[in-house]
Amino acid sequence: MSPCSRRELLRAAASGCACAAAAASGSARLLAAELAAQPTPVEALHYEKLPHGAIQCFLCPRDCVLQDGERCFCRTRFNKGGTLLSDAHDAVAVFHVDPVEKGPLLHFLPGSKAFALGTGGCNLRCMYCQNWQASQSLPLEIPYSSYSASQIVDVVQKGGYRVLAFTYTEPVVYYEYMLEMAAAARSRGLRTNMVTAAYIREKPLVQACRAVDAFTIALKGMRPDFYKRVLASELAPVLDAIRIVKREGNWLELVSLLVPGYNDSASELRELIAWVLDTCGPDTPLHFARFWPAYKLTNLPPTPERTLFDAWEAARAAGLRYVYVQNLPGGHRAGNTYCPKCSRAVVSRIGFKTRENLLDPQGRCPCGEKLPGVWS
Repeated sequence: MSPCSRRELLRAAASGCACAAAAASGSARLLAAELAAQPTPVEALHYEKLPHGAIQCFLCPRDCVLQDGERCFCRTRFNKGGTLLSDAHDAVAVFHVDPVEKGPLLHFLPGSKAFALGTGGCNLRCMYCQNWQASQSLPLEIPYSSYSASQIVDVVQKGGYRVLAFTYTEPVVYYEYMLEMAAAARSRGLRTNMVTAAYIREKPLVQACRAVDAFTIALKGMRPDFYKRVLASELAPVLDAIRIVKREGNWLELVSLLVPGYNDSASELRELIAWVLDTCGPDTPLHFARFWPAYKLTNLPPTPERTLFDAWEAARAAGLRYVYVQNLPGGHRAGNTYCPKCSRAVVSRIGFKTRENLLDPQGRCPCGEKLPGVWS
């Protein structure tokens, strides 16, 4: 695929086309096409200077210590002369116009369109990443287009979209760019959604909570060994991050991708459900998503539908009121939102498309029950 161009990004605002990271063969075309618009690295937030020109990054729990010329694990932040810089800033590698429901985000402006984007880089190494061509690359080694935060928000506003979504790759690693876009979006009355694995320290996360409206957090499992072996990461900071977002009062939805043989046992799912119920309460939406073979786990089958629906039923039986199944074709009962009082399907969906919404602008069911969420 050829590099994202300015013309293509503007067309995306009208038609919903996408531009994704290409293979190394696209790099030469990238340099030729985007040389004039190459972004300038910006100084990163949340780091400290150490003796002899070294620095330590405190954005995520890896706490990378870098000598001059070295780059963080996330591939986006690097030490240049004792200053931590980010070259993910203004470098859009992936973008698309999506239903807001694709987040997944089902209790937040249902039926709206979101302009969704990401850059290169990630601070995880998920073996099943769907967007690995971008997430496992340096931001400027893949096709990208250089856009300031205000230019992105111009596209969102002119396209008539209500939400700007930071997704596809990990927004933590283009943190400064995300904060600028979120501030620009809020100043124009637009909403934002951070779709994240939440591998981030408390101070930067609280700062993000003040800037971003809604969070979709991937709780990828409940076993520390799964996080280490499959994601090259740790579980505890993610659990802490979920608690922080809940404490800060942002709208929060959780999603767990069920990988056959890795994190889909009945016992682990019971543990996950119990933790969500105890920590986040019965009104926090929980999504179980179907795994599709990708990246380093192409040898596995897709998640069996029975596994997904068993998890859905177990979560509802445990007391979670808003449980969903994602990544299955067509319409099914586990994609709908049900009123906890009258049991009516108040928002019915086919895939990511909202088919019918019976809630009023305050989120009230015809029976009078008010459902949690951001509805208008």
